[in-house]
Amino acid sequence: MNRIKNTRWKHAITVASFLIVISLPCLLMAQDTPTPESLSLKGPRILTIPNTADYSIVVFNADKKSKENTEVLLYLPKNLKIIGATHKGTLTPPKGDRPTTITWPLGSIAPGKQIKIKFRVQATKRGNALIDATCVDSTQTTPIKVSTTTMIIGVPNIQMSCFDTEDPVAVGKNTTYVLEIQNAGSSPGTNIKIDYQIPEQMTFVSANIPPGLKYTSEGNLVKFSHYPILEAGKKITYRIVCKVIDEGSAKSKATLTYDQSEKPMFEEETTSCFR
Repeated sequence: MNRIKNTRWKHAITVASFLIVISLPCLLMAQDTPTPESLSLKGPRILTIPNTADYSIVVFNADKKSKENTEVLLYLPKNLKIIGATHKGTLTPPKGDRPTTITWPLGSIAPGKQIKIKFRVQATKRGNALIDATCVDSTQTTPIKVSTTTMIIGVPNIQMSCFDTEDPVAVGKNTTYVLEIQNAGSSPGTNIKIDYQIPEQMTFVSANIPPGLKYTSEGNLVKFSHYPILEAGKKITYRIVCKVIDEGSAKSKATLTYDQSEKPMFEEETTSCFR
């Protein structure tokens, strides 16, 4: 029997009248070493949004005669998106409560032989993802079914930027530092805490901050209370008004911490002050 090892080839999945061609490293073969299961489905226990992961389905013929018209059906939940596979199959999009279904016709499998299909998915939404696979052939009266569950998790990605509205600024005039905090991740960030160090060439005037927060000003350090939850894709803005009291190159510094990060983040902004 021909074997294909460590090759790179193109695989096509038919979706209605469209053809998606995906290039994947693959291993698809009839192997001489049998496995104890007639059908197995393996994949990771945990997957982080928006990462991808590879799964494998193995169909083994433990009978003394060939399996004919063998077919594997894969059922994917809504929080997983199929990216590609190592064998040509037909994809049926989800509809209502019906999951995404991929059907692979495998044809004949000789006694003691197995076929492995690898497929790749992408995590799209948090929650448990139950994946089911079914194998049927012309000799079976009852389909063989297997399943596996992957926990889809998200991670926050808090990003911070800062800019000044007036630069350069004359002594006696004000400038405003705009601090934008955005969660570019896939899960909430919690207890976001910001401290803002005002340059020595300035004094603090006021702050416009997200609703519900408070702040204290101690010398040139402004401390803001914790922002409890910043959802994925959301942004909050702090505006800190300062008055210039001396000339020079004034450098401000923001420090940000939150529960999901062990290390603080820093952002600096330099403003030219003149007489």
